[in-house]
Amino acid sequence: MAHFEKLLLLFSSVVLTFGGEKFYDDDAIPVYTNEFFKAKIEKDPHFVLFYAPWCGHCQKVLPTWQQLGEHYDGSDDLKPNVKILQVNCVLNTELCANYNVLGYPTMKFFGVKGTEPVTFKGGRDIETFDEFIKKQMVPDAQEPLTPNPVVKTGLYELTEDTFQNHVQHGDHFIKFYAPWCGHCQRLAPTWAELATFHTENQDVKIGKVDCTENRAVCQKHSVRAYPTLLWFRNGIQYEKYQGVRDLNTLRDFIKQKVSEMAGSENEDAEKIPDSKTPAQENVVKLTGANFDASVASGVTFIKFYVDWCGHCKALAPIFEELGKAFQVSGSSVKIAEINCEDNANICEKFKVQGYPTIMLFRNGAQIDEYSGQRTLNGFTEYLSMQTLHDEL
Repeated sequence: MAHFEKLLLLFSSVVLTFGGEKFYDDDAIPVYTNEFFKAKIEKDPHFVLFYAPWCGHCQKVLPTWQQLGEHYDGSDDLKPNVKILQVNCVLNTELCANYNVLGYPTMKFFGVKGTEPVTFKGGRDIETFDEFIKKQMVPDAQEPLTPNPVVKTGLYELTEDTFQNHVQHGDHFIKFYAPWCGHCQRLAPTWAELATFHTENQDVKIGKVDCTENRAVCQKHSVRAYPTLLWFRNGIQYEKYQGVRDLNTLRDFIKQKVSEMAGSENEDAEKIPDSKTPAQENVVKLTGANFDASVASGVTFIKFYVDWCGHCKALAPIFEELGKAFQVSGSSVKIAEINCEDNANICEKFKVQGYPTIMLFRNGAQIDEYSGQRTLNGFTEYLSMQTLHDEL
């Protein structure tokens, strides 16, 4: 029966090519389709690789993942009964979105029915995978899914494990630093005092990240110098602080930002759409039908995205604000976006390899691909420089 079931999985898998070669060995790793997935993971424990065929990191981990599949192929009664499989998120977008897959590769362990899947965050070698699987098979040995940051007198000490969950809600002012940095050392007592001041006043939380121990977080937010002070709201990086680093000036900045954020919320809440005169879109929605005409004249700043992409979702409100800002200013620059799932031909034409990809067009021609910080200030400064010569 087990042999028949394995054959069924193999026949149900989809062979996907990448660069002229199979992206995976379908004799080693079964691939579950959208419909097949839920029924199977409720029956047995599964360790799942969620991937995209264009992802370089996925390609690197694939040989190890195939070895893992052979290691747990069910022929050894001494090994835990765990199924190793992979899901192509390009072909199964809804499935990946349901399990909050925000990047590639993402590996999750599905254990007992009714429990939340555990996201794997360790090294990508066979020994680490094996150790992780054995730990998940012993419920008492499982680590907390969302560890809480250490808090000392109002100052949140954030790590790669706690950062994203911590900044997901509300306003946060975060210091990214290195212990050896002289400017960081001089700022430390002021930053601690700032945190103490906001211990009871919960309008904003003050945090810090040691970039020597949490490089991935710092790289993600384009930290290139120490200290870097960034403002986050509801998980999104909004602004880089560039003012004087004394206590009073930092307090004034916080008051200003909290007031701005509250004002923005109230303004949006008070707006009532007029059914007779629909408001102009802040971000122009492009399709294959209107793309060429929309970018034919002037400057157009375009976000290429897909619905299941976590980074695209995080960028959406910032892009909306960018569009609003350029409309209010009366600028001729158009802020636009195009869904690559619905308009694959356009995205293929411009060789979009990852999401989101942001490109600048002038008079119908693509002239640059944006690679800077994905913040309101970053976009505004970039567009100001790019369009400066048009105004001279």
